[in-house]
Amino acid sequence: MKSPLDASELLRREEFVYANCFLVRNSTFVSYRLDQDRVVIDRVAYFDPSNLTSVFNNFSCQIGDSTFAGGEAAGHGSGGYFYRKTGDRVAWVVMSIDSGPFVDVDVFGGDVVFLSAEGTRWIVRNGDVTSIYIQR
Repeated sequence: MKSPLDASELLRREEFVYANCFLVRNSTFVSYRLDQDRVVIDRVAYFDPSNLTSVFNNFSCQIGDSTFAGGEAAGHGSGGYFYRKTGDRVAWVVMSIDSGPFVDVDVFGGDVVFLSAEGTRWIVRNGDVTSIYIQR
């Protein structure tokens, strides 16, 4: 289900959905749940503007032709997010209401690793946002 919320516009306004979700192709939100160290896709989700919170970047890093960035959700000390974009096009965004803010990113092989302030590593395998695991 396509959402009326546009990721590029949301991030430009420093807002995003406050829920355990990720967004792919700039318009499809998918909710997830955590099962120990795995991110398990739950269902396609629909959010409206009442679900938004302010977000602030803590880091931004250019790797190849992509920008990887992330940070924290305002007023919700436990929330963090990260994303990948190429030019003006957002490839994907991940919001976690349980991770704490995200503070850094690195690439190992084809994996993109986002570090939370709590010390967990959220690993996006081969750049595929639907394949994330958490290293504690």
